Amino acid sequence: AQKSGVDLEKAIEAVKGGAAASWQLTNLAPRIIKRDFRPGFMIDLMQKDLNLVMGAAEAVKTPLPVTSFIHQMYYSLQSAGEGKSGTQALVKAMEHLTGVKVGQGK
Repeated sequence: AQKSGVDLEKAIEAVKGGAAASWQLTNLAPRIIKRDFRPGFMIDLMQKDLNLVMGAAEAVKTPLPVTSFIHQMYYSLQSAGEGKSGTQALVKAMEHLTGVKVGQGK
């Protein structure tokens, strides 16, 4: 949205009222815009849980392609020293891929 010039706060408000509404959108999106990556739930802990999920899926031969992608994105953040950041810091991995920095904080 930001890359196309859409006001992020207005976009969040519009989406929050529909089927895409979620706790993450309501609570973490405003923090992302402010570049607030303080943890509520740390990436390191999310990765612990994702490791368990991926192991369980492998044990029953069940592919989880989207979960695997997110797991790798969080791994890239851990490799960059972001393991203690909140899970909303996932946006930093997307910023790296797109070349677009989200939000207004420093």
